[in-house]
Amino acid sequence: MSYLLTSPAHIILGAALILLVLFALEIRALYAKYDYLDGSPSSHWFFGNVRPYPGMEPGTVMRESFKKYGLTFRDRGFLSFPFFLTTDPRAISHVLNLGYRYPKPNFVIWIFQSITGLGVLVAEGDQHRRQRRIVAPSFALSQIRDLTPIFLQKSYELCKIIDLELVDNQVQELDMVRLVARCTFDVIGFGTELGCLDPGAGSSELADATRDIVEAQVETAGVMAVLQAKFPIFRILPTDRERRTKIARKVVQRLGKEIIAKKKAEVHSRSMDEKNIKKDDIGGGKDLLSLIIRATLADDVPESQKLSDEELLAQIVTFILAGFETSSTCITLTLEALCNDTDIQDKLRQEVSTLDDANPSLDSLNDLTYLDAVVRESLRRFPPGPGTLREAGQDDVIPLSVPVKNIKTGEMMREIPVKKGQQIFIPIINMNTNEEIWGPDGSEFKPERWLEALPESTNEAGSMWSHQATFLSGPRSCIGYRFALAEIKSILFVLIRTYRFEHISPKPNFYHRQAITMKPAIVGREEEGAMLPLKVARV
Repeated sequence: MSYLLTSPAHIILGAALILLVLFALEIRALYAKYDYLDGSPSSHWFFGNVRPYPGMEPGTVMRESFKKYGLTFRDRGFLSFPFFLTTDPRAISHVLNLGYRYPKPNFVIWIFQSITGLGVLVAEGDQHRRQRRIVAPSFALSQIRDLTPIFLQKSYELCKIIDLELVDNQVQELDMVRLVARCTFDVIGFGTELGCLDPGAGSSELADATRDIVEAQVETAGVMAVLQAKFPIFRILPTDRERRTKIARKVVQRLGKEIIAKKKAEVHSRSMDEKNIKKDDIGGGKDLLSLIIRATLADDVPESQKLSDEELLAQIVTFILAGFETSSTCITLTLEALCNDTDIQDKLRQEVSTLDDANPSLDSLNDLTYLDAVVRESLRRFPPGPGTLREAGQDDVIPLSVPVKNIKTGEMMREIPVKKGQQIFIPIINMNTNEEIWGPDGSEFKPERWLEALPESTNEAGSMWSHQATFLSGPRSCIGYRFALAEIKSILFVLIRTYRFEHISPKPNFYHRQAITMKPAIVGREEEGAMLPLKVARV
């Protein structure tokens, strides 16, 4: 019996109970600061109101709350922890533009750092400023123009793979999640041929390991994952998520180190004197990693503007997950939407077919107004990352464009005071579709809205790209948004002018499931992972 009382499991359990008591006391203290905001009571003792529901896409439950309480209200998270939630564009713009004043909570940092390492996606404060300053030139508009031919080349390689599956040019049922992912992964290949688009290859070791990381996050999400995120003491317990993530991440790191070594060798092989390497000594390599290594090895760059090998490795993992995952998600969800309304697909095909040049420049792609409208609308309606959580790093006052009622005094509040440590959730998908901001058709997929005057209420979003929160804004805005837009447009340009896409019959019961990004899945077939089976035929 004495052994049982002192066993590691019981020690951890006892410590956890103490933590839960302290956490409950903290909740009571924080709740007192939110009691002037209206909001929903907790629907579950552990998950609060953020409990995942099978077959329901992110933002669905919150959408009803926004209709009931307005743009700003109080909600309950894990263990009924209260948080301030808003789709008010002025409030969101304030929080995002003061990004270093509103960092990610520590438990969110731990989750992403365990996946990607301490790259630009995870780093905060001065470390983030430094990394972003080094990486940013690789995503300049001039660099994206140079990368556009690569995007188109990979798109046509994808067509060759699709054609191999179209036996005798007959209509075939193809999973576009799998096929598009092969293309976007090869695009992000850092100037290295990953082979994902080689006929018969199907994938690569790096792609498989990356997919394992993503699947481990969604398939093993549950109570223990939440406890480990919230309470570090639980992280000493082995879990399937931790095991699978570590195994896959080791593969990614090993292959990433090989890519870095190869790139460095290219630099030194071209330099007559290794002590006099210049920023342009990469041999014309225009891929992301080559551009970043220029600032890492060059002697004419201060040490403070260079990345260590560990930081370089973290950027590789970050670019893979944040790059290929998000672009792949946007393209597949766009294809789904174009199958839901084939008139939109036909109109888009008509426009992209007007270009005689099968390999247009970035400027020519951007001149295709309906393609631009479809991409903007897809990113608005189906943001790959449907939400983000921030924590006040200091006391502050958040302004509102739409006043909210103080339920204790009855007065209308035009700003919300927040204390250091309080959390603010930004539901990107709800802001992007809120009818008070976008009008009564805000939840619809309607590219034509971008060819007309937008509602004046969207102007409160300030500097956000296209008045939406998909790429965030401020110092933590998506550093690769130009890359993503050019890649998405290039791939859609090639696919839509080459193929016709339709839903299979009977149409599966699709919904969008949250993993690292929001992906299409079929109700009742979740164990098969993300999928989008479509009928595909050459035009």
